[in-house]
Amino acid sequence: MLGVLFILIFPLCSFIILWDLGELIWNDDQTNIDVRSKLMVQLRDDILTDVTTLYFERRRMQLDIVSGKHKGKAQHVTMLRLQELTARIDALTGGCLSRRKEEL
Repeated sequence: MLGVLFILIFPLCSFIILWDLGELIWNDDQTNIDVRSKLMVQLRDDILTDVTTLYFERRRMQLDIVSGKHKGKAQHVTMLRLQELTARIDALTGGCLSRRKEEL
C-alpha cells in the first residue's frame, strides 16, 4: 500500500490524514468493471453471430420452399424448420422478426 501521511497540528487540535495512493492510480473496482464490459461485448458478439447464422439458414429454407425443392413430407419438415428458426430468432431479438413481418 502506497500512502502519504499528513499530520496537521493546531493549537487546540491535531489531524492525521492518510492518503492511499494505490487507489488513486488504479482502483480494483475498475478491473471488475473492465472484465464485465469485455464479457458483455463478447456476449453481444455471440448473440449477433447466432442471429445472423439463424437468419441466413432461415432464408435458405424459404428459397427451398419457393423453388419447390421439397415435396410432400419433406416440405412439411422444411416448413416446420422455418417456423423453428423464426422462433429462435424472435427469442434472441425480443420478437423483432415477427413484428417486422407483421408490418410488411
